Amino acid sequence: MTTRGPTNDTRYQLFASGLTENSPYRAYLLQTFNGLTGMTEPIALNTKTGSVCQLVYDLPFCNQVAYSVASNPTTDRWSLASQYDAQAQTTFEPFAVSLSQFNCESTQYSLVRNCTDCYRDYKAWLCAVTIPRCADTSDFVQDYTIPTASAAPALREVPVNGSRNPWVDNTLSPAESTELLPCIDLCYHVVQSCPPYMQFYCPVGDLASSQYGYWQTGDTVVNNTVYRFDVNRPTCNRMGLDTKQLTITSDGNKIKSLSYLYIVLIVLALL
Repeated sequence: MTTRGPTNDTRYQLFASGLTENSPYRAYLLQTFNGLTGMTEPIALNTKTGSVCQLVYDLPFCNQVAYSVASNPTTDRWSLASQYDAQAQTTFEPFAVSLSQFNCESTQYSLVRNCTDCYRDYKAWLCAVTIPRCADTSDFVQDYTIPTASAAPALREVPVNGSRNPWVDNTLSPAESTELLPCIDLCYHVVQSCPPYMQFYCPVGDLASSQYGYWQTGDTVVNNTVYRFDVNRPTCNRMGLDTKQLTITSDGNKIKSLSYLYIVLIVLALL
């Protein structure tokens, strides 16, 4: 069971082991009710091409993490998850101390956000950047910038000792890999939710594109292969954020997230 996701609803999670690397699978879920057994539509799955990426989930602190991370063959899954989670929590502690010094009970810095939102959103952002999401290097990676693509993942080739988090290289020493970049909304939400005195800013322009990705949906054909991008094949690592409130990129135009629009409307109403 898990409560990951924007609604914190309790849901089932399934873990399949013993699969072959770099192989396609189709999964079906069966459920019996009142003597009748129903079956879902097939769920298409593809295993990764090598052992550099390893799946971790059910982390106590970074509880929205449920994806593959850079690893090495000598580290087992549960030790890997524990190490990643512990270093993220240690990195988070100075921020928690700083926020605790702000009088959250009596000082209002926002009409729509409070310190609880700040704590949650900074934690989500921190977990995403300290626990980079590992992706496969494929033919599509080489061509994902093609101008005709309606959607494309935000990927970064990670050489040896080139992780965005030096702890990963110093502790795990993974081989070359590919990272699916965090959604830039994770950064935006921290700016929206935290007190201004923290002076947290998000990059813009080329710097933003090199560090973050934008949420996109749609089909893209590369080398006669159709890639469908949605919640099952994301274009950036959203860490459980509601897809309806993500910044969408369409035909090169960035549409600000709904939460930004709400704030703008409130400000206009007060003028």
